Amino acid sequence: MAVYGIGAMYNGTEDQLEIFVQMGLACIGWSPEEAPALHAQMRGVKAGDIFFIKSFAPNAGLHIKAVGVVTDPQFRKINEKLGWAVDVRWRVLPERIVVGALDDKSDFSRRGSLFEEFSPTVIQHVLNALVPVSE
Repeated sequence: MAVYGIGAMYNGTEDQLEIFVQMGLACIGWSPEEAPALHAQMRGVKAGDIFFIKSFAPNAGLHIKAVGVVTDPQFRKINEKLGWAVDVRWRVLPERIVVGALDDKSDFSRRGSLFEEFSPTVIQHVLNALVPVSE
């Protein structure tokens, strides 16, 4: 099982979070020619992998907005606006999780559209959001 962070903000101002959730998708808006590495990474996603929709700014750190599990890893083009995607069953969080700044030298990755997350701290936040601990 891998854990991936993905951005849902297109062109810096068009938030696609609701569309991702409603359609059950995790999308890359860039074409294969524009972002071959992102497309290669998405083709490696497997059923059962976990995604989280994130926002990241150097001064605010990492925020987690939704978490989900890949239900169909077939990476395919959806349409011109959304681009290419895999199917994800999303759980929207009632409040975003503010992880904040992490001193792990991986912030450069978290600024991108898609990345595999390796921080045990972040993964624990994602898993707790996906499967809340009952008291």
